[in-house]
Amino acid sequence: MLIPPWDEIRASLATAIRAALPLQVRQAAGEAVAGVALHVDGYYGSAGLYLLPESAARDLGPGASDNIGDWPISTDWNPADDHSRAFAAHWDPWDQWFRDRLDEFDQEGGDEKFRGLLRTACEAVREVELAGDLDAFPRTADFKIVIAEHDEPDAMAVERYGLFRGTGTVRVHGDPPGS
Repeated sequence: MLIPPWDEIRASLATAIRAALPLQVRQAAGEAVAGVALHVDGYYGSAGLYLLPESAARDLGPGASDNIGDWPISTDWNPADDHSRAFAAHWDPWDQWFRDRLDEFDQEGGDEKFRGLLRTACEAVREVELAGDLDAFPRTADFKIVIAEHDEPDAMAVERYGLFRGTGTVRVHGDPPGS
């Protein structure tokens, strides 16, 4: 079974977040931030960073802001944006690494890659949070951190980081509730 170098991957992901996040905050033009999200694709190994300014959260309305696909600032939307380039400078080698090895992951290894990417995403965001990088910009009272996998329900993505912070558990789609 192929075992990805998770410590190196986590370090690169945390560095990518630190490089892109201040540029995304600058794009929000001084607005309070309602949310930061990290999106991963457990099959392909891709990742993207999203930011939700307060005005966009109000425009989306309650509940609709849980769908990070509607968030306006993302490293996924336009590769020419400075924040996209900053993120890609640190994440693209891993994105390519995973894509180059798609066929090397058997069923067990694919499941571990899926869960491992989500765990690593939570760890990278936690590292950034503990370093105080999320304290460097204004946030709304209901600020949220979302760790999303490409093919799962929004509610699971929204609850994932809180569960990880509280218990160290990373729940994925298909796990029984409470696990």
